[in-house]
Amino acid sequence: MSTPAGAGAEPDKAGKNPEAEAEPGPHDPIQDEEHAPKTESLPPPAPAIARAPVPEKKSRTGLYLVLGILGGLLALLLICAVAGVVIWQVADRDDDKRSSGSLNNPIADEGMEFTVTKVDCGVNRVGNEYLNRMAQGQFCLVTLGIRNVGKDPLVFHGQFQLAHGPGGYRYAPDGTASVLASLDTAAPGTTEINPGNGMETMIAFDIPRSATLSELELHESRYSPGVRVKVT
Repeated sequence: MSTPAGAGAEPDKAGKNPEAEAEPGPHDPIQDEEHAPKTESLPPPAPAIARAPVPEKKSRTGLYLVLGILGGLLALLLICAVAGVVIWQVADRDDDKRSSGSLNNPIADEGMEFTVTKVDCGVNRVGNEYLNRMAQGQFCLVTLGIRNVGKDPLVFHGQFQLAHGPGGYRYAPDGTASVLASLDTAAPGTTEINPGNGMETMIAFDIPRSATLSELELHESRYSPGVRVKVT
């Protein structure tokens, strides 16, 4: 007798149904999860750190060049100042070698000849009613004739002249007072004198009221030897 179609297969000797073993069982999510490969959870990636842009290094060659030039100029000025002081001190040591003269007698320092014609002390003010200057102590006004006995044009500079008093006191001229006192003549330091020509000017010394002048020290230039003229 034939077995009808779709009838179940006979079990084998072990009592197992081959068809039942071949068919998959129902889906078990818990069993699938247990048998699924386990993956370890990774920490989230660290946030990227923003780096500040590195500034470009600027060349300092220009700065070093400027500092070098300034240093050179400062050194040059210092050398000139020291040289001027040394020369002036050497000139002071040569007082005994200077020529000496007296009032109204011409005496020359290199290319410039001087004639002191008058020394008027006890003056309180110089100038006029519009432009004037009062003395701190008293003005001693020196009337001075100047003549160029050299071969080149010269300019007389009042600031290079000195006055001496008893006891070794030395006085510098008052430039402003000298100009105001010379309004009717030629202001010192403003007129060029050609060879063979001459002029007259005034130099004002502001000295204490109790002081007096004994002699003048006159120079053609700052570094010339100079001459002494006794005024008392």
